[in-house]
Amino acid sequence: HDKNSGRKKKKKKPIECTEMSCEKKKKPQCLDKVVDVCPATCSSWFDGCNNCNCEAVGMVGKECSKKSCLVFEKPMCNTYDCNTKEVWTKEKTAWCCESEDKGCKYDCNTKEMWPEEKTAWCCEVKKKGCLLCPVGCAKWFDGCNTCRCNENREPVDCTDMDCKEKEKPRCLDKVVDVC
Repeated sequence: HDKNSGRKKKKKKPIECTEMSCEKKKKPQCLDKVVDVCPATCSSWFDGCNNCNCEAVGMVGKECSKKSCLVFEKPMCNTYDCNTKEVWTKEKTAWCCESEDKGCKYDCNTKEMWPEEKTAWCCEVKKKGCLLCPVGCAKWFDGCNTCRCNENREPVDCTDMDCKEKEKPRCLDKVVDVC
């Protein structure tokens, strides 16, 4: 009731709502100040349960999957436009580097001599420019991962360990002549 007029106040109904099945209903709250959805140049948004299109910055579209989730994951942009020139977020930079090879710390497709830092980054992140196996080595340990050495001395079929500290690289097995 409104104290001044004595009439009942009308409750405002939400204009747009998600359609989720919730195990526990939480206290209603205003969410319109949250602009963490559909950041600039994001075209597809994951809300922690469902995938939706983005109509504009901060605005989720109506094309959404309609899953019922008991466990919610971290909301994030699924797809970015990597051909834009604005300042990129860390998330967009990581996505564009991994998915489209754009915005990376280094361009690992160049032919010039690389500084040591670029060689290490391109080898570790993009698996490019890695040092060759020594002549006569069949199995190579790069200080973290173990690889088979192909006929061009390139490390292939490597393990994918995440090592905090690297050890000294070394040959683990020599090539054995069968003839």
